[in-house]
Amino acid sequence: MIERNYPYLWSLEEDFLRCMRCGKCHSICPLYERTSRELIAPRGKIALLEAVRDGAMPLDRAFTESMDQCLHCMLCKENCPAGVDWPRLAFAARAESVQGGFFGPIKSFLFRILLKRGRLLPPITTSGAVLIRLLDFILPKNSPWRTALPLPSITLDSIRIFPRPAPKTFLSQFAGFHSAQGKKRGRVVFFVGCATNLVNTTIGEAFVKLYTSLGYDVLVPAEQGCCGFPALGYGDTSTARYRANKLAELLKDIQADALIVPCASGGHMIKEEYPHFLGIDIPLPVYDSVEFLLKVEGVELSRRDGFPPMVFHLPCHLGRGQELPHLHQKTLSRVLGEKFLGAALEGDCCGAGGTYHITHYEMTKDMGEAKVKTMEEMGGELMVTSCPGCMMYLDEALIKAGHPPSKHILEVLAG
Repeated sequence: MIERNYPYLWSLEEDFLRCMRCGKCHSICPLYERTSRELIAPRGKIALLEAVRDGAMPLDRAFTESMDQCLHCMLCKENCPAGVDWPRLAFAARAESVQGGFFGPIKSFLFRILLKRGRLLPPITTSGAVLIRLLDFILPKNSPWRTALPLPSITLDSIRIFPRPAPKTFLSQFAGFHSAQGKKRGRVVFFVGCATNLVNTTIGEAFVKLYTSLGYDVLVPAEQGCCGFPALGYGDTSTARYRANKLAELLKDIQADALIVPCASGGHMIKEEYPHFLGIDIPLPVYDSVEFLLKVEGVELSRRDGFPPMVFHLPCHLGRGQELPHLHQKTLSRVLGEKFLGAALEGDCCGAGGTYHITHYEMTKDMGEAKVKTMEEMGGELMVTSCPGCMMYLDEALIKAGHPPSKHILEVLAG
């Protein structure tokens, strides 16, 4: 009798049994396309998972490294004829790696101290913003130190370009209650997310502006933190579960029509992974920011003028993760008219993969560049999307190609 040592893997046994070993995942996995390595495609990983689960192989560093090779683009799940949910199996595999001791002090500090508690992250990033601006003034443009910092350089092709932290967090400026303008339609709770709070604060400003102008009271709870998706992606289920429980507790006594999440990854996490992987339910209906206005409320959005020709990047966690593959494009077409040119490589991952592009840049560099090249071929001058994580990665490719940074769809709809 097999000893059941790996509870996360055994809990998803049905997915192991569904896999027919057909290799369909080989034809659509972006990482397999670039490596042709069996243990990078879901089929090979499932075989490895079964071997570890059944005790035929040890759970070691090689196993952990293989499981880390995933963008979580969900193409395999969408295209699997047997319905295997590899993305959720990946969460389980990484959770077993963490349980086996393969986490490390850096990840432990990031997730179990910064993200879990939440209070240290804002002051660290705002202090970093001050330091970065000081160094930007002091360091010469050709200084090698710029290659280690999110600073502009004269050798853009040879370095990474990372986003700068905002000088003030969104929550420090906008936490609280924002009253509806004109006739009141309802009341919503705004879940801000880490990237909007710490980096792209203009997304949050656009959300408050748009929703209040359409007649919604907006509540921005000051006590909110990370949704936990980065922790879950690295297998730290304890931190992910802690963050989910904190959000559920925060919302339990709040009277509102919905919780609105403008981040594609955060929305997928709260909608899907909270109830189905972590077993935690949120006491409010959860919607994407455009989904709530158009599909739920039926709000008519007015025409937006003054924008250059633009294209849309469809985030994986919006199209596949939340099953909203066309709504945002239809919305942009309606409000922009001929200025909206369509989606760039619709359905293709941009290559961000959370932090995968940081640890494996050479594997995904061409994916972001392909999005920008397609935008150029379509005649677009601006990239718009619905995921702050995608924005931070796409901006690097856009800036290197001489284009302005991307915008969130809320920034377009708010005018």
